[in-house]
Amino acid sequence: MAAFSWRALDQQGKVRKGMMEGDSSRQIRNKLRAQSYTPLEVVPVTEQPQQTNASLWRLRRQTNPKDLALFSIQLAVLLKSGLPVEQALDNAANQTKRKSIANLIRAIRAKVSEGHTLANAMASHAHGFPDYYVPTIAAGEHSGHLVEVMERLAEYAESTYQARQKLQMAMLYPIIVTLVAFLVIVALLVYVVPQVVQVFASMQQTLPSLTLGLITLSDFFRANGLVLLLALALFLFAYLYALRFRDFRAFIHKAILKLPGIGDFMRKVAAARFSRTCGMLLNSNVPAAEAINIAANVVTWIPIKTAIQAAESRIKEGMTLKRALEITGYFEPLTLNLIASGEASGNLGDMMVHAANVQEKDNNVVIETALGMFEPLMVLIMGGIVLTIVLAILMPILDMNLMVR
Repeated sequence: MAAFSWRALDQQGKVRKGMMEGDSSRQIRNKLRAQSYTPLEVVPVTEQPQQTNASLWRLRRQTNPKDLALFSIQLAVLLKSGLPVEQALDNAANQTKRKSIANLIRAIRAKVSEGHTLANAMASHAHGFPDYYVPTIAAGEHSGHLVEVMERLAEYAESTYQARQKLQMAMLYPIIVTLVAFLVIVALLVYVVPQVVQVFASMQQTLPSLTLGLITLSDFFRANGLVLLLALALFLFAYLYALRFRDFRAFIHKAILKLPGIGDFMRKVAAARFSRTCGMLLNSNVPAAEAINIAANVVTWIPIKTAIQAAESRIKEGMTLKRALEITGYFEPLTLNLIASGEASGNLGDMMVHAANVQEKDNNVVIETALGMFEPLMVLIMGGIVLTIVLAILMPILDMNLMVR
């Protein structure tokens, strides 16, 4: 059976879309008519027309980290229980709640039922998976250890998803605090300060410099607030548009990586991600050169990715992995020493995973320390700004009391 996508009219004349399995498009049309639908189009999933840029963008976003982790875990468990690949995919599709993911899995199952390997079936829908996924599956099938490889992929996908969730939850509180603090300050400047200024407007009194400065700032925001918001929106739009070009992204990435503190942390995160991905691929019997190339594509920072790809060329010329990565300048000495130990012992994959674990623990400590410092720092900054505004308002009042006395 193959998977078909269809469009049809229901009894109310509305266009409906979906996916259905069958032996032929005629069978799908008959099934639709049996459901009181009028078929408009029935297309095999494996032979769909070329996608537009917008639809391709949606397809690439089908498997987010959570979806990928759930699919990998389900497929690993089902294969380990002894089910054939085709039946395991069918069960995984039925257990998936998201329709787009279920359709993707059924499309892969249709290719497998035609006699293709799981890796080839996934390769025809590579838009739905990360770069490392399909080559790892292919290596598992070639070596006869597909179940073990799927378990590694499931562990990797789950750990990646959990790490991302942990970072997002950790960043949620600082973002909310920063946003609330900004809104409070804007409200004070735009609404509170003008009301207080009216009290001083009728009095012929020399106002303190701090109060004059606050009034000037308040007037500026009230007069130019919409212009500032529009300028900010245009800047963000232009920036996001420019990010579509690789040269601009490379320039921005290079500038960020040079920042003290932040750049070092980003390099460590990228190094840990590369080491974990490469180690997982090597443990899945992916050839070393291919594993390094795939793992390099997982790195999002263009300067680091370019440096690792250059390291791959040096390795092909006979240089050790440790030395090739050392030349890039993006890897910590501890990571390089663990890689050298893995090369010497013939256990490179495990040592790279171990290096990633060590690096990620250090990164987590940095994140927790930074977030721990952020809260009191934000309180001090917010308190200082509010105190300045309060003093600017109270100083003229205190001067008036002194004059009355």
